[in-house]
Amino acid sequence: MITYLSVFPNSVGAGVGNGVPAGLWIGANDLIGLESAELSDTGAILEGKLAYALLNSLYEAMMQTTPLGFPEPTKLQPFGVGINKFTEGVTFGILRMLDIRNGSVQLPPAPTFGSNLGVGKITFEDIWPASSLVASEGAVANPGVIIPNSVITSYGGTVPSTVSDDAREWVAALIVFLIHRIGIRTASTASAITRRTDPLAVRPTGLSVPQEYYDAGNPTAGITSSDLPFLRLIRETYSIEYEVLVNPDTQTFEVNIATT
Repeated sequence: MITYLSVFPNSVGAGVGNGVPAGLWIGANDLIGLESAELSDTGAILEGKLAYALLNSLYEAMMQTTPLGFPEPTKLQPFGVGINKFTEGVTFGILRMLDIRNGSVQLPPAPTFGSNLGVGKITFEDIWPASSLVASEGAVANPGVIIPNSVITSYGGTVPSTVSDDAREWVAALIVFLIHRIGIRTASTASAITRRTDPLAVRPTGLSVPQEYYDAGNPTAGITSSDLPFLRLIRETYSIEYEVLVNPDTQTFEVNIATT
């Protein structure tokens, strides 16, 4: 995962060849559980810390905003696995709507009228309040990480024009990217990630389109009853579990990088 992201422990001025890709910059202050000095870490250590920060940022924001197309995520209960060690994790669901009229597959469209107009969206500002979109070879004002646009588009996402626009397709792509590219712990590979959904074994589940999606007076999605014969709704579920090491002396904890 870490090789696909651009990490900046320090600020960088704009200019040709500065290594800044077009993408979303997330400052260290917005990364849960991560200090700016830890951006100087490398390899599995940095990847584990960034994975923890990104997963928990998404979880916290989704619990507060309940975006359309994302059933409420769940936090796996901590489970002791050794002295001062436990595992926990996050499970995300993604709902996608298939339209057989044009072959499109996308998240349920947001409502276009009624009191739910504008409801169901999630923005970069909701997840990382101080984040910003940066241009290729642009400036990085403070320590942070950039998730390149190329990573998101390669996993089917779209990049919003501003940090206040609906970012649901971007978020869905980030979740799928993490599942596909995050390093998992093995006998020869050190990682904080102890278990994750096998990206090659994801099996979508078919669902009925909820009636509130197409309510005639106040729908929660941008569809009508006349669309129903042409629509199919599926759900994908993704889980990532990581191990945490507790330090009783300092009363702190950190993701635990180890082999099996």
